[in-house]
Amino acid sequence: MFDIKISGLEDHIRSVVEEVVDAALTSRADDPWLNSDEAASYLRIARSTLHDIVSEGKLPREGGRKTKLVFRRSTLDEYLASRGQS
Repeated sequence: MFDIKISGLEDHIRSVVEEVVDAALTSRADDPWLNSDEAASYLRIARSTLHDIVSEGKLPREGGRKTKLVFRRSTLDEYLASRGQS
């Protein structure tokens, strides 16, 4: 009897984990990472301008020093919205 309850619990946990993972993957698919070239193109600015904006602290960067710049598309959308653009 105890084994049946545990088995049912394992199935339930597995189901919940699958739902959470599926939801996380779906939401991230809509919000991809963009490298500097892709981000500059998305913002319709030169790559050097993108780097200037990051250096000025107007747009947050992901990663540490001496790493390539990457951005979530949602972060770029927030930046555009703050500038009154879309």
